[in-house]
Amino acid sequence: MAEQETNRLATQEYWVGWDIGGAHLKVAYLVADKLHVQQYACPLWKGIDELQASMQDALQDALAVGIDLLQRSHAITMTGELVDAFSTRNAGVHAIIDSVQAQLGQSIAVRYFNGQHCVSEADAKQQAEMVASANWLASGCSVAQALEQALFVDIGSTTTDLLRIKGNQLQRRGNSDFERMRNAELVYTGVVRSCPNTLCTSISFDGQEMPLVAEQFAVTADVYRILEQLPAHADYSSTMDGAEKNQHNSMRRLARMVACDYEDYDASVWRQLAQDFASRQRQLIFNAVKQQIALNPSCKTLVGAGVGRFLLPAIADELGLTYLDFASAVLPVGTQMTATADDCAPAIALATLQHSNTATESEV
Repeated sequence: MAEQETNRLATQEYWVGWDIGGAHLKVAYLVADKLHVQQYACPLWKGIDELQASMQDALQDALAVGIDLLQRSHAITMTGELVDAFSTRNAGVHAIIDSVQAQLGQSIAVRYFNGQHCVSEADAKQQAEMVASANWLASGCSVAQALEQALFVDIGSTTTDLLRIKGNQLQRRGNSDFERMRNAELVYTGVVRSCPNTLCTSISFDGQEMPLVAEQFAVTADVYRILEQLPAHADYSSTMDGAEKNQHNSMRRLARMVACDYEDYDASVWRQLAQDFASRQRQLIFNAVKQQIALNPSCKTLVGAGVGRFLLPAIADELGLTYLDFASAVLPVGTQMTATADDCAPAIALATLQHSNTATESEV
């Protein structure tokens, strides 16, 4: 055991952080002063085989640049247990752990984040309720390690997480998704997969307020694609009609939300409709941020992450807050990283926390 621990500590910079979502798989690992971050489509609702395929892609991509991840230690967090491929969240946690172990079982160590520290496979299964959907806490712990006071906000493809930090400690009123939603610490809205009719029930169109069609004809990716704000690398999910991902088709899909065809109005009308939907989503997130800041008025820093973080600088400015991207806030000065690093905060957090701590093999 002592020899194993020595080996682990000697290669701490090579701990690998994984964030296993219901739609995407994200992986991050440090090599010397360079951060490697990758994101893969992983439609886990189709079945656990999707996770296996995406993880194999990640392992192969690392090998292609000369890094064998199977020789490194791994820290795992997840939200994928929520997909309806699993009968219960606990069943999802167990299935994901079994899949991960089958692929990484020969690694130096594989540990699972339970909201406080990383635990073994056996403990993770016993603590499935704690392991489930704990990725936001991994990110929060990383911010709390770096900053005495901040509000951390992660806008992803499907959800927005908000977490207050005060005195280098996490401040939260909810633990489960249910409790967090009730306390505006989780807003079920994101910039890729949310349906526009979840942003509002009616919208101003052609001079009057009108209700929206209660169908999933379009998603927020269409909104931000029309507005040319959606990062191309974040656009993994399929379109609702299976047609191409371009502005014309996005306008055509969005038109159906007001029971129209694209040809019924000029393209400028559909751009305005997209802008109005974006404004509704921004307001949802703004309200949640304002509610969290009200609980700690002395907080003056907003740390943003996720593919939808492009919404946050303007919100921070309106509230008189300083804005920082997640990676620049938590990573050592001089770390080399890509512009997409902040899309994968939980994975980076686990890699960073492992990198900066000399803990026992059962704790970060």
